[in-house]
Amino acid sequence: MTDFNDTVTFNEDTIFNDNENHAKRLIMRLQGTAPDFSSPIDLVNRIWGFNDGKWEPPGFTSHGDSYITFTEQNQNPPNEPNINVFEITQSGDPLLVVDRGFIVQKDISAGGFLSSNQGELWLGSGRLDQLDQPKIVLSHSDVSILNGGGVIGAEAIPTYNYWPEQVNGRVFIFQNDQHIYKYEAPPSGSGWTDKGPAANYSGKYFDTLYITKFGLDNTPANLNLGSLYAQHIYVRGTGNTNSGAHFWSSASNNFSLATQTSSGSPAWKIGYGDGNGDIDTSTGKPWVYASGNEISFFNFNVRANHYYDENGSSNATFHGNVTGNANYATTAGSCSTATNATNASYATTAGSSSSASAIPVLSSDPSSPATGSIWLKT
Repeated sequence: MTDFNDTVTFNEDTIFNDNENHAKRLIMRLQGTAPDFSSPIDLVNRIWGFNDGKWEPPGFTSHGDSYITFTEQNQNPPNEPNINVFEITQSGDPLLVVDRGFIVQKDISAGGFLSSNQGELWLGSGRLDQLDQPKIVLSHSDVSILNGGGVIGAEAIPTYNYWPEQVNGRVFIFQNDQHIYKYEAPPSGSGWTDKGPAANYSGKYFDTLYITKFGLDNTPANLNLGSLYAQHIYVRGTGNTNSGAHFWSSASNNFSLATQTSSGSPAWKIGYGDGNGDIDTSTGKPWVYASGNEISFFNFNVRANHYYDENGSSNATFHGNVTGNANYATTAGSCSTATNATNASYATTAGSSSSASAIPVLSSDPSSPATGSIWLKT
């Protein structure tokens, strides 16, 4: 064991001269063999795990006989806690392991994925300045899926009229059918896989963030949020997507929002789910139907004194036609300004309102009322 008590300088004659690559390298060669792990899951289980309800991952206690230990002075042999740095291999690929915490003051950039096996991602603030908010930035959002480009100058997906060399993960556009194919190496893959027409990716960029479950099928994961602020919300639900039915929820007791486009123009339904991917319209629960410039309310009690204009300062003005059967309450308050023709004028003909008169007050029902007539009975 060698103690480094001060600055260590490596002279040029102690540095290996790599004639093949015309470079000079400092090689630290430790006697021993790096242990090999055949499965990535085995590596995860060594740094994450619970035993009898306690977090007790086994770690890399069997890290071989080739490692570097950082410890305090005058600890001979080194005592815990200390930091070990060593090499392992996973299916032959070398990996550098640090068996303690690791802190970096500045940036980290990885060519592969970043994983937090204990399941938390902490975001601070202030990258650009003290006002800068935490964010997730999609740095390839200007890269075309088909044509590449963007600030990183990505290559376009190549087009061939033949099947290229079989390399796991390779994609190309087959000129004969203009489909994209990806090679997925056996035994886990099935060779060349058709990823669909290249036209499906036309005009699309890497500007959408997906949260998926573990695996390669991109199954959407669940998300639990507080407040959600969004410019647009597109709902793709569990209903019959062939007819364009999309649902916030299809549970029997949950308020739902659905749209159906199979008949042409969009038609919206709002109400309680029936448990089968549609709005419950049969049990007396309230629901709303809107199509084009018309809106219908079912099983609702519409209270006029609850509606105001856009400024909230006066009673709202209704424009349009009222059709169907209408029940009006006779209790005080629902027509408190009935004698005022300006505030409570009801048209007796569809669409007209400019010449409407006040609701008449009668002591008995009229003998032959016109359809749609309204009166107050004393």
